[in-house]
Amino acid sequence: MKKESQRILLVEILLILVSFVQFFIIRRFSLWIYLIPILAIAIFSYFFIGLPKRAERGSKDVLLVLIIGCISYYLLIYFIGFFSGFLITGYGHTPLTLFQNIFPHLVFIILIEYIRSMVVKKGKFDKKIIILSVFAFFCVDVALKFSLLQVDSREAVLKVILNAIIPTLIKTALLTYITYTTEAKNSIVYHCLMELPVYIIPIFPDLGDYISNIFLIVQPMLMIVFIYKILYDKREKIENSRRTVKFNKYQRILQAFLVLLLVVVVVLVSGVGRYVALAIGSESMTGTIDKGDVIVIDKKDKNYKVGAIIAFEYDGRVLVHRIMEINETEKEVSYQTKGDYNKDKDAWVVKPETIIGVVKFRLWGIGWPTVKLSEWMEGDR
Repeated sequence: MKKESQRILLVEILLILVSFVQFFIIRRFSLWIYLIPILAIAIFSYFFIGLPKRAERGSKDVLLVLIIGCISYYLLIYFIGFFSGFLITGYGHTPLTLFQNIFPHLVFIILIEYIRSMVVKKGKFDKKIIILSVFAFFCVDVALKFSLLQVDSREAVLKVILNAIIPTLIKTALLTYITYTTEAKNSIVYHCLMELPVYIIPIFPDLGDYISNIFLIVQPMLMIVFIYKILYDKREKIENSRRTVKFNKYQRILQAFLVLLLVVVVVLVSGVGRYVALAIGSESMTGTIDKGDVIVIDKKDKNYKVGAIIAFEYDGRVLVHRIMEINETEKEVSYQTKGDYNKDKDAWVVKPETIIGVVKFRLWGIGWPTVKLSEWMEGDR
């Protein structure tokens, strides 16, 4: 057992070293070249660790949930895409280019998932091995996706964090959990469904990095919850049926609430509906709306009257001020605005076409992380 643990540890160290060399030294690469050391590690793992002998109970149920989860993810983001717009992926769709794009990634996914299966299944009773395996496969995935990204500013560092570290870490945790509880086949199917469609489908929803990464973080987390529910609910019901029924009831309520909350947050932040949320980064409305507050704006409310607080665009920024005067002529209407904390009125007038909407209410203080992050990024410019 000790020798097997040492071999598993060696495989994990090799994965980390290969990914570090790829990410920090080679940088620009062909996937075929990256496959060579991965294939060598897969062969080493097969002969010195070995494949697991049998699938776990409940594997087919988990596979079905993973397929439904991936299909639901694509249906949701493409539905939102009808409001936010679509982008052309830029990948060719001739038979040759499809083969060149898909085949090496498919081989990479199969190799990685079978290596994960050997490492996780053989070392499943050692928590340190499982934790290190998550880190090792996380490094491999990051090196694959972001070896071409030039990190030369704070904004680029933030982009790496948003687009690599958080979503990839959660995806790696899910794939490890799938392998830990079921089998490699399920991990391969999920990995392929989440990675390969971008090479096949010519358009993709223009959700922006922020919204896209919310989905890439939440979807794997929901998958973990559902898999746990499938594998352990029956056992809990047998052990203590009354307690389990109550637990499941409250769990379903909590899940429904979290899903509803997620939908509300996504809709508000993306602004695809009637209402949009905005974090306040200035002190011009202090006393009424403080810095760090989040306001909710009604985009369809056209009742621009004196005393109303409106959000409008000016000089490439979004400002939130109160209407003090309405200037109306035969040709046009304009509005004189002022921040409640400012002594003087604004030195400009607001045209109706620049108004986003009327502020309906505020959420105290919850926008501070966004404000501080924005200030930190602006400090690099």
